[in-house]
Amino acid sequence: MKKFLFFSALAALLLSTAACSSDEPAAQGDDTVTFTVNLQNGNDSRAISDGTKAVNLTAFAYKDGKKVQQQTATFSGLKATVTFKLVKGLKYDFSFWAQSPDAKCYTLSEDGTKVNIDYTKAASNVDNDDAFYGVKKDVTVGKSASDETVTIYRPFAQLNYGDNLDDYAAAKAAGSEVTQTLVTVENAANVLDLTTGQASGDVAVTYALAPVPSESKELTVGGTNYKWLAMNYLLVPGQVRMADTKITTESGLVTTTLAVYAGDTEVNKMSVANVPVQSNHRTNILGNLLTDKVNFNVVIDPVFDNPDYNVPAWDGTTLTEPKLLDGVYQVSKAAEWVWIVKNGNNKNNIALTSDIDFAGHNFTPFYPGSASTLELNGNGHKFMNATIVPLPAGKGYTSGLFSGDFLACNINVHDINFSNINITNESADGGYVGVVIGDVQSGKTVTLKNVKATNCTIKGVRADAVLVGFVGTNGTVDATNCHVSKCHVSNVALANESGYVAGMIGRPVGKVILTDCTVTGTTIDGIWATRRGATSIDAIVGDREQGGILNANITLTRTTESGNTMKKTEIE
Repeated sequence: MKKFLFFSALAALLLSTAACSSDEPAAQGDDTVTFTVNLQNGNDSRAISDGTKAVNLTAFAYKDGKKVQQQTATFSGLKATVTFKLVKGLKYDFSFWAQSPDAKCYTLSEDGTKVNIDYTKAASNVDNDDAFYGVKKDVTVGKSASDETVTIYRPFAQLNYGDNLDDYAAAKAAGSEVTQTLVTVENAANVLDLTTGQASGDVAVTYALAPVPSESKELTVGGTNYKWLAMNYLLVPGQVRMADTKITTESGLVTTTLAVYAGDTEVNKMSVANVPVQSNHRTNILGNLLTDKVNFNVVIDPVFDNPDYNVPAWDGTTLTEPKLLDGVYQVSKAAEWVWIVKNGNNKNNIALTSDIDFAGHNFTPFYPGSASTLELNGNGHKFMNATIVPLPAGKGYTSGLFSGDFLACNINVHDINFSNINITNESADGGYVGVVIGDVQSGKTVTLKNVKATNCTIKGVRADAVLVGFVGTNGTVDATNCHVSKCHVSNVALANESGYVAGMIGRPVGKVILTDCTVTGTTIDGIWATRRGATSIDAIVGDREQGGILNANITLTRTTESGNTMKKTEIE
C-alpha cells in the first residue's frame, strides 16, 4: 500500500416505522411498552453504506435471558416503532436487529438470542448486508416510561480499499482496468449474541469476487477522492457497539488481502497485516494500490469521539522538513523522519505526532546528536512498515534507527510502538542489529520505556535482538515496560563469530536492566560459534544465564518470556 489513510467514519440510516407485527402470541400482561427505534445517522448518500437498505427490524423481549416475545417492523422516515404487551411490574431486556431484506448471510436463532453469519453468502462491494443492532436493558413495565427511544448501530467493522485516482488512471492506460476485486480476511467472528453484544468465532473469510463499486459511489478522505475498489463487512471478536451508551468496544487485528482483476485476470495482489478493526468503525486502506506489492499495518480511530485520523504512507523518495517547536522536531509522517536521517537531528529532540508508515521502503540509521540525551517521544504512536538497511561500507557497521558507532550522546526512547520493522545486516565486519540501536558504545546509556515491537524481523551476525543488539563496555540499556511480540530474530553463519541472538537484547558486555518486560510468541533462530557458547542464544538477553547463574551484568525484575520458539545451531 504505499500511501495510506485510515479513518473512521460511520454511517447510517434510514428509514423507519411502518408495520408493527408479532411473530408469536403476546405474553399475557396488562401493560405495554413502545420503542421508537432510530438508525444511527450520518453517512453521505454517495457512500456505499448509507443505511438506506437496512429497513427490516426484528425486536426481542427477554426475561431472565430467555425470549418471551418477538416483534417486527419496517423503517420509514428514519425510525420504526414496535410495541410489546408484557406483565406489569416485571423487568425485561430488549434487543433490536435491523437488516436489508436482500441480506442472505444472516440467520436469527430460534430462541432470538443470536445472529449467525455465513460469509459464503455475504455480498461484496454493495450494501446488501448493511445491518444495525442495539439493546435496552432493565426496563420495568409500568414503572419505566411507556414510550422508550433507542438508537441502534452497526455491530460490524467496515473494511474499504481505495486507490489514488492517478494510480487508477495509470493502470487503466496501461491496459489493466480493474473491474473486479476479491478480499480475504483472517480471524473474523461469525456469531453475535444479541443479549450481551459479544461476538465470537474465529474464521478465515474469502468474500465473493465482485464488480468494483459503482462509479456513483465516492470514497473521500480529507477532501481527496479515491477510486473505491472494495468494501466488506466483518464481525470482530469481543464486545460490539450495542446502543446509546458508548461502551468500550473491542478492537481486533486481522490480516487482509486484496486481489484485483481486469476481467477474469488477476493483475495485482497485496497483503495488509495487523489491521485493527472495530465494531461500528470504518477502516479505509488508501493509496497506490495497483502499482506495487508490499505488506502494511493499518491503524484506525473511533468514528464517534475523534475527528478523522489519516496516516500517510511514504512514497520512498519525498523528503519533508519537520516543524521545529521548542527544540523538538514534530514528526507527523515518514517523509519527515527520513529528512532527519539525511540531515541529522541537529541536537534537537524528536516527537511523533501521528503514526508514521514507511510502506515497506528503505532508510538507513543516522547518528544522533545531543548535548546530553536525545529524546524520541513516540506519544503512543506507531512506527511501521520500514526496512532499515545498513549504512554504506566504512560509514558504520551497526543497524537500527540509530547508529551506535562512536555514540555521541545518551538516548531516551519512550511510548512508541514498532510494527513490521525489517532489518538485515550480514556484514562480516559488523552485523550488530536492533530496532532501536545496533550497538551502544562509548559508555552511553539507552533508556527505553513503554516501547513495544510487534512482527519485526531481525537478521545479523554477532549481536542481534529486537530492541538492542550489543551493549558495549561501560554502556547501559535500562528498559521498563517494554514488550516484544511475534517477532523473528536470526543470524548468519560466520566462523568463530556468530552468536548472541535474543528476543530483547543481544549481547550484554555492559549493563542491562529490564523491569516489567516481556518477550512472547517470538522465534529466535540462532547460530552460535563454539567460542560464543549455546547460552549466547536466549529468549530475552544473550548469556542471560551461565551454568544456571544469572549474568552479573544483567538485572531482571518481573521480566518474563513465554510462547517463544528457540532454535540453536552450533558452528566452529
